[in-house]
Amino acid sequence: MERKKISNVFVKLYFFLLPVIANKVEEWKKKKEAILRGEVPPDEDVVTKEEDIYAVNEHESDEEDEVSAMDTGEGSGQSFIAHVPVPSQKEIEEALLQRKKRELLEKYASEALQAEEGQVKQMMGLDT
Repeated sequence: MERKKISNVFVKLYFFLLPVIANKVEEWKKKKEAILRGEVPPDEDVVTKEEDIYAVNEHESDEEDEVSAMDTGEGSGQSFIAHVPVPSQKEIEEALLQRKKRELLEKYASEALQAEEGQVKQMMGLDT
């Protein structure tokens, strides 16, 4: 009985914090866009400390090219190309986030709540 009470508290907390977090993220995005457009002077904590994880440095790229050239043996005229789809960084992040959400729901939500959620998703056509 105690476990069910705790899981209900976590579910309520999750659904309470979800819109709060979404609002903070939206505020951050708007502030960052305004800074990039030049409408607002940049804050140190927003622009200077933030690292663009999708940026490619020329120096790193050159080193990777040299290593891949040695690995594939480009000097011998042979090359190997793997024809498999490689997920992007965003796809990987989304998959990890979905897995973490699913694990937390399985850990803290009751089976009845999970079944109800599944029924609602199925009715809405969001079954994934």
